[in-house]
Amino acid sequence: MLRLMPHQNDAVEFSLNRRGSLNASEQGTGKSGALIWTTLTWLSMNPSWSKVLVICPSSLRYNWLSEFKMWIASFPIAMDHLSMAMVEKSSNFPETNIVVCSYDMIHRDGVTEHIHGQAWDVVLIDEVQMIRNMGSIRSKHILGDIKTLRKTISTDKKDEIAELLTQGWKITSENKSSTKLAKDDVKAPPIRAKRKIAASGTPIVNKAADIFPVLKWLAPQVWGNWYQFAMRYCDGKRGFNGSVEAKGASNLDELNYRLTKGPDALMFRILKRDVLKDLPDKMHKIISLPAPEKVAPLLDQEKKLWRLKNELEQELKEARERAKAGDQEHYRERAATMSAEIMGALGQLAMIRKKLGESKAPLAIEHIKATLDAGEPKIIVFGNHRNVLSSIA
Repeated sequence: MLRLMPHQNDAVEFSLNRRGSLNASEQGTGKSGALIWTTLTWLSMNPSWSKVLVICPSSLRYNWLSEFKMWIASFPIAMDHLSMAMVEKSSNFPETNIVVCSYDMIHRDGVTEHIHGQAWDVVLIDEVQMIRNMGSIRSKHILGDIKTLRKTISTDKKDEIAELLTQGWKITSENKSSTKLAKDDVKAPPIRAKRKIAASGTPIVNKAADIFPVLKWLAPQVWGNWYQFAMRYCDGKRGFNGSVEAKGASNLDELNYRLTKGPDALMFRILKRDVLKDLPDKMHKIISLPAPEKVAPLLDQEKKLWRLKNELEQELKEARERAKAGDQEHYRERAATMSAEIMGALGQLAMIRKKLGESKAPLAIEHIKATLDAGEPKIIVFGNHRNVLSSIA
C-alpha cells in the first residue's frame, strides 16, 4: 500500500485548487505520485469525469501505466474501473479512460485527430521542459499553432474591408487614411482540458524563456503574452520586424514570487535537501522500455525460444528421474542431445537480446538525457552488451 509523504500531500493540495499547475520539485521527491493522486482526486470529486491524457517521453510510457496501477490500488476510493493503455500505433488509438502518449506520437496522423478531437478532463504532461521550444512540432501540437495574420488597407476601400470582416478578420485600428485588420490562422488548436497539470525538475533549462510555453499552456489568460514576458523577465530586446530577442534574464525574484506565492501562483517546488527526512534511504524503480514495432518478430521468437528452453529443461529433469530407476543408457543419450538443444536455444536467445538491446538504446539515451536535464549530476550505466553501451556513451 503506497502512502503520500507530507510534501506530496502539500503538492496535491496546491494543485487541486488550480485549473493549471506545475510541479517543479527536484527529481527523486515523488512528483509522479503527487500528480497521479491529484488526478484521481479530481476524478473522484467529479463523477462525470473519466478521460485522462498523459504525455511523456517514449521511455517512460510503461512506467506511467505502472505508476497509475500502483496508486489506484492505494487510493481510498475504488478506482479499479478505470481502463488504461498507451498509444503504440497511429492507426489504433486506445478508447480507454487513461491514455498515455509519447511526445513523438502526438503529431502523427491518426493520433492528433483523437487528441484534439475531444475535451479531456485532465491532461498531465511529464518532463514538460521538452516543449520549451515553441517552434517545435511537439510544442505546436500541445500549445496550438496559431499565427496572427495582419493587413493594412486604405480606409476608403469599404467593400474590401467589409468582405474581410465576413471572413473572420477584425479591425484593430483605423484612421482617415488606413485601416488595420488581424485574424488568427489556426493550424493546430491547443489541447483542451478541464484541468491541466505538468511536471519538470528543471522547467528552466538554459534561460528564463524556457518556462514561458508551459505557463502559456497552463494559464493563458495570465501568461499568454510572449512580448510582455520576454521584455519583463528575459531582458528582452526589440528585434527586426517586431521580433523580440529573449536570451537573457531579468526580474527573476519577481518572476519566482509570481509563480510560487502571488495571487496567480501555479508552481510548486520542493528541493530534495528539504525533505530528506521523509525520503527512504534508497529508492528502487524498474522502468521498462518498450521495444520498437520493427522488432516485434524478434519478441515473438524470443518467447518461443524461452518456452522451448523451459520444455527441454523439464524433459531433461524427468529423464533424470527415470534414470534413477535404472534407465541409465537412454538417459545419457537423451541428456547429451537435450543439453546441446538447450545450449543452442540459449545462444539464439543471446543474439536476439543483443538486437533488442540495440533497438532500445535510443530510448535509453532519451531517458538518460531527461534525467540529466532534470538535475541529476551523474548517472552510472551498466549493460550486458558492449555495442549497446558504446552507442549510449
